[in-house]
Amino acid sequence: MKKIYDLDKVSLVGIFLMYFFLEIIMLFLGDKNMVGAPAAAMKFKFFIFAIKAILSFAVFYGIFYLLLKNTKADMRVVFVNIIVGLVVTSILSSLVFAFISKDANILYRIITGAIGFGLMMWLNWKNLKIDQTNKIKITVWNVIWFVLSIV
Repeated sequence: MKKIYDLDKVSLVGIFLMYFFLEIIMLFLGDKNMVGAPAAAMKFKFFIFAIKAILSFAVFYGIFYLLLKNTKADMRVVFVNIIVGLVVTSILSSLVFAFISKDANILYRIITGAIGFGLMMWLNWKNLKIDQTNKIKITVWNVIWFVLSIV
């Protein structure tokens, strides 16, 4: 896992694009109204899903950046930890939406979110070289984001 934090900028962009496309796939699988939609509506939905994926990551990373801007934290580690947690959450949500014909209820969201955000919290706690107070702040924001993602 330590080698993933030494990636160059192009690889980090590739990791972000992997999250981006997995998030869009998860949103398309979760939207049951896309089956009979016209092409213009599908393009508009794709645009909305793309904006949602980018904004959710930007807000999440922005909060962590503001929390850690006065520390000597390596923001590359934070970036990778956020992406890994969100990718795991997107993959699990995609699997849930693909195998369940009806809408996923709150239990599935809790399970996939707990695994994805739990992984993100564990990675941040283990790999960030900051003091314990800042680790607790980041963990609290992860829990808040997890609760918001359930709703």
